[in-house]
This record gives sequence, C-alpha cells and structure tokens, in this order.
Amino acid sequence: IEGSVIKEYPAIPNIVSVGSAGLINNKIQAAGYNPNVGFDIFAYGVNICSQPNCKPRALVGSSFSAPIITALSALIWDQCEDFNSTETIRMLKKNTLVVPNKLQGLAISKINHNCQFRDSPSALAVFPESGFTASGIQTEQNFSPSEQCFTLKNVGAKRLAFRVDETYWLDSSIHIARLDPQTTARICVSLSQQQVSELSLGEHKAEVVFKNAEDETDFVKRQITVIVKPFVSLRVKPLEGFTAVGTSGKEDFEPKEKCYTLTNKGPKPIDYDIEMKNKSKWLIAPPINKTLNPSETKEACFKINQREASKKGTGAYVETVTFINDSNPVDNQVEIDFNLLVR
Repeated sequence: IEGSVIKEYPAIPNIVSVGSAGLINNKIQAAGYNPNVGFDIFAYGVNICSQPNCKPRALVGSSFSAPIITALSALIWDQCEDFNSTETIRMLKKNTLVVPNKLQGLAISKINHNCQFRDSPSALAVFPESGFTASGIQTEQNFSPSEQCFTLKNVGAKRLAFRVDETYWLDSSIHIARLDPQTTARICVSLSQQQVSELSLGEHKAEVVFKNAEDETDFVKRQITVIVKPFVSLRVKPLEGFTAVGTSGKEDFEPKEKCYTLTNKGPKPIDYDIEMKNKSKWLIAPPINKTLNPSETKEACFKINQREASKKGTGAYVETVTFINDSNPVDNQVEIDFNLLVR
C-alpha cells in the first residue's frame, strides 16, 4: 500500500487493513505506511523478535503487525464460533484502544469473551475461569463434586449490582447483590441432588451466568457439566489401585496389601467374581464368596506375594483386576490396576 496511487483500501469487502505501530503508539511510516490511506487497525511492528531469543535481529514492519491481528481474529473465532467475518471484524474494532491524534485503533486490549459488542470494558470479573464436571448414578443423590465457589470482582470505577442465573438443577448461594469498586463477593454454585438424580442417562450441560444488572452486555458464563451414569448393583470402593515398591531379591515390598469393599445396592442377591487379567503370581487375590445379598457389604483384600515379587527383575509390572457381577451381564465391570515397581 505504499505510494499515492491507491485511493481506497482495502478494495475487497471483509478485508482488514493493518498498520504498524511503534513503541509510543505512533504510526511507523517506514513500514508500508501511506498517509493518504486509512487503516482499520494497528498492531505493534517494532523490535519484533523474528526468531527465538531475538536472533539474528529484531525487525520492523507491518509484515509483523498483520500476523498479530490474524492471531487475534483466530482467538475471537475460537470463542465466538457463530461469528461471520463481518462480526469478527467488528469485534476486532470494538476491542481496540484509540490513541488520540495518533492511531485509529491499536489492538492491545482484551477481547470480550462473552462475544458481545461492547463500547466499554467489562466491570465484572469472575474467577476461576472454568466451571466443573460432576458425575453420579441415576436415582441416587450422591453426585460429586457437588459444588464450586466463584469469586466475583467489580473491576470498574462505579458501584454495580449483579445477579446470578442458573438452570433448575443448579442453585447459587447468592442470587442478587451489589459490589463496590474493587471489592469481591464469594458465590457457591451447587447441584440440586434430587433434580440431577432424575436426569436422563448421559451428559448434561448448563451455564451459570453472572450478570452486571446495570449493563446487559456485561456478563460472564461458566459451564457446569453433569454425567449421569446407569444404576448398578455391584459397587466397589475405592476405585483406585495401588503401587507396591520394593527391591529385586528382597521381600520388602510396601504397601503389603490393599482392601476394597463390595456392596450390593440392588434389590436381589447377586453372584460376583474377581478376575486377574495376567494371572500374576506376585499378587494374591482374596478368597471369593460369590454371593452378596441386598445391602450386604464384604471386604476383598489383595496382598503382595513377597517371595514372587522379589524374583522380579528391575522394572514396572501391572495386573488388572476386574470385579464382575455374574448375575447381570449388563451391570458394570470395575477394573482396577495394581502396580509392582521393582528397583
């Protein structure tokens, strides 16, 4: 775009013209600058490190400014998937800093992550920047984690009122309140255990919306996910395996054993089995009592066979143990890994 021949730029719709800005927010005329042509947006183009550690030299030019705007556009499109090119360009221009008497727009400000066209910075900040995922069994009110707490901060200069909107299977500790400038509020969002236990099987998503009641375009969303699993009769706790560590040639492996509780949550007696995938001699499975009556709980303890473990050479060994409900083949099978680490 150098020279004075071009009267209007860009010549194609939905193309963004990028100018190069200096360290004091000034236009860089040496970098393809034509004073007769206006720019849509500017980005820094001075002392750009073209290679790691700024070697062999730091460069100058709009060729380095344009990729910054390209990356910024990609971030917008990533967060605002429904945007077309026109809306993306509008968001770019709305979220730039205008420097009086110098630049039309300098792309150094934070993009509004709500995909809203705002003329002023957001006054409401919410931490952490993500929601949470809970899981549980259908019809049972034991979904976990059951809540997450958020910190709301008024980062603006004026007092604001905020409110919290959520779906019917969520509840918040505060629904509406006020925040003075630079002050915070702690709000905990919890699951309604009865409501989530009645959801259909599968994954359910909902959004908690923290809104600035005085500005409808100023809000922050956090996604809450609930995974509803089918009812199963055979329950095993804990679900974690264990790692025994010891020395080759010595019977010093620790921990020596780990115990699990097996519970029948169903209305009828069940037969269960325990299978070891690799039939490892270094792990001793418990004697199996194949029947569990309704609501009955039994303990199954696995022990390290110290003699067999000591025969192993240096390395890591894995045995997968499966707890099976033989009375109901569609019931869940619980797999747990037992690890042997030989030094």
